[in-house]
Amino acid sequence: MKKIIEGAYKKFKSKVYYDTNLILYKEKIAYFEANDFIIKINKLSNFVSENYDDEDYLTNLLSQISYIPMLKKVDNNKLHLNYIIDIPIELQVLDVLWTVYAAYSLEMNGYFSKHIYGNLIDNTNLFTKNENEDSLINWNNKSLFQKYIKGYNMWLGKAQKVIETSRYKEDHVTVVSSDFKRFYYSIVNAFDQLEALLINSDQTFVKLTAIIKEIHNRYRETLKNNCGLEIQSGSLPLGLSSSMLLSNIYLYKFDEYMANQEDVLFYGRYVDDMIIVLKKDIHDSDDDISAFNEYLSGCLEKTIGENNLKINRKKTKVFNFTLSSFISELDRFVLYFQHKEINYYSNEDEEEISYRRYISLGKKKLNSNMIDKGIIDEGKLLEVELIDAILFMNYIFTYIKFSSDVTSELLKKIELELKSNSRVSMWKEYYKWIDRFINDKDVMEKVYSKIDKNITELLKLDIEDVRYNQVEETKKMLKETYHKINKISLILSDSSISSQKNSFQNYYRSGMIVRKTPIRYFIENIKTANNMRNSSSFYRDLYNNTVPFISLWEILMYDQLVNIIFKKKKTIKQSIMTFMSINEIEQFDYIDVYAESKIKGVQVSQFNIHYFDKENTDYIISHPNLCLDNKPDEPLKSWKYAPRFGESARIINNIIEANKNKTDMLVLPELYVFFEWLHFIGYTAQLFEMNVVMGLRNIIVKNKYYNIISAMYNFRDAYKHRNLFVTAREKNFYAYDEHEWCKNNYHECKDALIPKYFSVTINEITYSDYMCYEVTDIFSRAIFKGEVDVIVIPMLNRDTSYFDAIIHSLSRDLSCCVVTSNSASWGNSSIILPKNTAGKVFTEFKGGFNQYLVSSKVPIYQLIDFNTTFETPDKENDPFKPHSANFNYKKRIDQINFD
Repeated sequence: MKKIIEGAYKKFKSKVYYDTNLILYKEKIAYFEANDFIIKINKLSNFVSENYDDEDYLTNLLSQISYIPMLKKVDNNKLHLNYIIDIPIELQVLDVLWTVYAAYSLEMNGYFSKHIYGNLIDNTNLFTKNENEDSLINWNNKSLFQKYIKGYNMWLGKAQKVIETSRYKEDHVTVVSSDFKRFYYSIVNAFDQLEALLINSDQTFVKLTAIIKEIHNRYRETLKNNCGLEIQSGSLPLGLSSSMLLSNIYLYKFDEYMANQEDVLFYGRYVDDMIIVLKKDIHDSDDDISAFNEYLSGCLEKTIGENNLKINRKKTKVFNFTLSSFISELDRFVLYFQHKEINYYSNEDEEEISYRRYISLGKKKLNSNMIDKGIIDEGKLLEVELIDAILFMNYIFTYIKFSSDVTSELLKKIELELKSNSRVSMWKEYYKWIDRFINDKDVMEKVYSKIDKNITELLKLDIEDVRYNQVEETKKMLKETYHKINKISLILSDSSISSQKNSFQNYYRSGMIVRKTPIRYFIENIKTANNMRNSSSFYRDLYNNTVPFISLWEILMYDQLVNIIFKKKKTIKQSIMTFMSINEIEQFDYIDVYAESKIKGVQVSQFNIHYFDKENTDYIISHPNLCLDNKPDEPLKSWKYAPRFGESARIINNIIEANKNKTDMLVLPELYVFFEWLHFIGYTAQLFEMNVVMGLRNIIVKNKYYNIISAMYNFRDAYKHRNLFVTAREKNFYAYDEHEWCKNNYHECKDALIPKYFSVTINEITYSDYMCYEVTDIFSRAIFKGEVDVIVIPMLNRDTSYFDAIIHSLSRDLSCCVVTSNSASWGNSSIILPKNTAGKVFTEFKGGFNQYLVSSKVPIYQLIDFNTTFETPDKENDPFKPHSANFNYKKRIDQINFD
């Protein structure tokens, strides 16, 4: 039972971590864990084990139930409030326990509607697939509900797809967007709906249900007695997992009824928001939607009987699609919902939402202007919404040095925003931004004081829906709430100039502070650290009790970079074990790792990734046209400075455009990628499921010069989670220019004693990579004969005529596709195939000061098929050149019986 209680606690803690509406619970969790945590968990475990029979224990917990007033909006100089339930952590854990058991029963009986997209139980992670387990509930996983924004994107995406596919099928399509007024407060007796579905519940669940009902009842009584709020009997408390589940069960019949109406092409509900796509003209408009609102009210009465739900007429929007108005109306529809998306920022990971919003902005810019891709000037950040500018800088352009003009203007915007907006989800972001880009304690304290002052000013307004004799008490509670939130926001910002050091430690140990991901830790410490660790103790110290999921790619990248620069010897297998341990994953067997000597003196590590989810279709390779060199040795000096905004924005927008072109592999030149870019390259590569091969900017640590190549390969696990497998290694053979530059600048630059290479097989394609100068070694060129399908070469090479001959021979001798990416001024960015002279150069480009992306559809699978079936030449029909002599020599040797 203790394992189950600990699992329920982790699920609740994860929910709190991401939900800014529950920000005060972050403080409760920090102090819950700091004071007799084990004793409290044991007491709760015993209470559940003894069938909930300890009356004194339960009475004490129930007596602590209260509420937290939170500002919902300011309208007509009146404060509209929400009331979050305030209960002991132990009761929240019981609520999660009940929600999991109820969700399990609903899942087993098929009672989850396919038409809801918000408050979605994360079925994939919550329930195990192993029938040998004692329980099919996964208590080790921290997930309970799916990420809010995932459901939002799915909801909007499906609606948009239905609209687009109906363009030439229907004469007229009407889309109605509407929502319910005060949704949670208006729901009546949702438990009755659930009990009608779950008739055969065991007595233990019935007892637990009685406790959850009592929590709900006491919340309502407390609200009624303390602030005079008139709410419905049986309404749902905000802040409970059970409320999220019950809200969907309450409307289960309504959802099914609406989705199955004859004229409905699509129906989807996201919490209290609905989108309905109708294949008819309802003759309504935004100003006259009374008829359809009455229709919806009638449907509610038909399906759930007497109810108090009211359609929010002010928020009902109608979109009329005809063949002539289709494009303009679709733009209006998408823009409307993209704007609404900001409202869900408080329920999302800040880093994830900042990337998604930047990518969305980039796509919009790309569609309208292919030359001016996205935001390429830092001054443009002053033209977007403040929330976007702050998030972009905090999570995407984190390591960029901005001009004082930009930062001072944004600081002014923050001060103005604080006067007119009380979006508490952004307070932490303001403090984080000030710490990183202003780094001034006086400014931080000034903003802190301004927020407190604005809270006092705000509370001079009237409060809606609170009895007159309770107004002052409610305002007093509001003031205490927001003063606390201000303090907590400063702590959560992890500001180096925060004075809340003792509280910070409690928050940090409980996992409520955002931990640096491995690659961000590397970026922020590499230039000052004399040594960096990648041992188990390092990860235990940094990520013990952490809440967020740590991606595989970040651990692999971090571990291998530390191996290279600080001479560690952590293996890929050990990195995968670290990934499993941090995220409490019991099984992750998608990667086979082999290491063997191919030819004397050359070591090859082979990796096979079990992922065959893609059909043998088109394969698209992209590489950008980049001018990297102004002076002969300029690339070698690059390690001394941080990236500028413009070049950082350009590489992001190249990635966005590559995704738009459905790119499978993006190839970037040698010595191009700043370490400071790795966080967003990895994030977007995983998001877009794109392979990336890149040369990292050289770096000097302890007077040693490093030139590093890295490759990222995307795959999905059994749960459809996106992953990246990462390889990184130091250049085996340094060019004469590099040796000379290091000698002149008193740095050390050494070739490898044992050259090492990687080969990675994924989705039937085997890849390997070389750095430019490595390919001049004839032994290195030979090791993959008959073994690889694609060789990728990031390069920085002036002598392209000489190098052309090498890569053409390489492609022919190994019967593989060779992809190179060079500086635009020198050219030779190309794709070479083992074809005849006229067809071997599949793609080649050079020149031009403007940056653009070249994408090519390459017949990789056709080449693989040719290599596996070729026996004798057929000059008229063969798409590629015959194999070179002794092409399959390894297979021939394996067939020899030496006995």
